[in-house]
Amino acid sequence: MILSGRDDTGTGGHVGVLSGMVISVALARQLMTVGAEMRFNGRAITLSRYLLRFSLPMLQHAAREVGYDFRYAPTAAEASEDPTVPMVSRVFFRMLGFSAVTELEYFEAGDGIYRLDLNDPRTPDDLVGVADVVFDLGTSEHIFHTPNVMSHINRFLKVGGAVVHHTPSNNHMNHGFYQFAPTFYFDRYAANGFAVEKYQVNMFKDWADPVQAFIPMDADQAGREFHSMQPNDFAMNLFVARKTATSKIGAIPQQRMYLGRPNS
Repeated sequence: MILSGRDDTGTGGHVGVLSGMVISVALARQLMTVGAEMRFNGRAITLSRYLLRFSLPMLQHAAREVGYDFRYAPTAAEASEDPTVPMVSRVFFRMLGFSAVTELEYFEAGDGIYRLDLNDPRTPDDLVGVADVVFDLGTSEHIFHTPNVMSHINRFLKVGGAVVHHTPSNNHMNHGFYQFAPTFYFDRYAANGFAVEKYQVNMFKDWADPVQAFIPMDADQAGREFHSMQPNDFAMNLFVARKTATSKIGAIPQQRMYLGRPNS
């Protein structure tokens, strides 16, 4: 089990109440761990302009905990030293190591936002094959046409690029249209020729908890049926897969648990 976060930040506590498409300090810490392994760089596409529930001092403290070296130093205008002022997402992703960040939105407009309805099957030409990493940090469950969202992600990525999903798996009733089982990601990306790099189930009791568990799970474990989990805990998927030269778009998977069991 991997624990993300500690409760002794000394930086003013969490900022705000977590809801909607947000990044908590616990998730930010885990993204830094993933980023250290993957060497985040190049261009990122985020499926939303995410709300950050942490300040620059909180992020700096978390980075020291995991030993993450930021590759971008924000100006005073971009990020305040005030521990009660939340950061903005574009600056956070620059600090992770990306030289360019494209934030997708449908309902909002503003500087740096690319307006796109991810339900639409058409991927804009200027977004095809340009992303080194695509981040879906609690967006796709709010979009009705999941196959179109997943196909967009495939098209956004360069060969060798990676997608990072952080989405609800359990106990998020009416948060969005869907909750996703781990087998959804393993089976869907296997069918489309992606290389799975990481899966962890993120367990917590409150979105704002600075201490959260990230429990590794492999494809065999993900293919099993779980009839119950901790009754008061939320569960989310943290899934990372990489596009290969033989990756496909739109291949329909069969559920792993039932392959080879025709009478199930």
